[in-house]
Amino acid sequence: MSFFEQLNEEQHTLWVEKYRPVVLGEYVGNENLKTKVSGYIQSGDIPHLLFYGKAGTGKTTLIKSLSSKHNMDVYVINGINAKTSILGELLNPGKGKDKNVILLFEDFDRFLSDEKNKALMGIILNALDGFDDTDNTIRFFTGNDCDVIFKEHALINRISGKFKFGYPGIEMFRDKLIKLIAIRENNDVDYDKIKQFLQLIQPRCGYQGKPLETLITLRPFTSYIIKYLFNDTFYDDIIANYKDLM
Repeated sequence: MSFFEQLNEEQHTLWVEKYRPVVLGEYVGNENLKTKVSGYIQSGDIPHLLFYGKAGTGKTTLIKSLSSKHNMDVYVINGINAKTSILGELLNPGKGKDKNVILLFEDFDRFLSDEKNKALMGIILNALDGFDDTDNTIRFFTGNDCDVIFKEHALINRISGKFKFGYPGIEMFRDKLIKLIAIRENNDVDYDKIKQFLQLIQPRCGYQGKPLETLITLRPFTSYIIKYLFNDTFYDDIIANYKDLM
């Protein structure tokens, strides 16, 4: 594990991380995608997948949830500060292991945007072609700027599935809120106050032609809810302070 951050062994310090869903059933949204990727894994098909979309839309969370469901270790390369001198080794964490593992290459768009990393594309392509491993590594690439990634045609042609993560709608926020409330010691659900809160934030939920920079994603929403989650006045707090989320 010397070169990797292994998600299954993380010690989360932020509550938003602590209460991320770690089992697939707790993950909110992208139902078709959850089913499709689980099908890949269960069938023994070892794909390379690209998840792209705005930060906070659930890309990494879904990968982590899949790893929990299928009991797979996750190794993470951060595209911003990856150790490029050992990139070939980083891309093949399944070597010597008798089960499938997941490699998550985060911020891949930012990695490709750095001109000095262009020369490393051959190493990445070799890994995708299976030259350096034993076909037991499922590689996920994530990024926010899909244009940078899609310009690399040789790379895109080797990726089995490309999936865009969009802006969550009000139903997704409702489901997420109810799942978080279940964590509370007093987990009684006040549907009237939930409805009142969701009506307040609805103008910033879902795409529908709104300016993208104004839309709420799941990460800040989760952080906001957790901030008040264990207060006795939880419902009143999230309603009174909703503008902090906007």
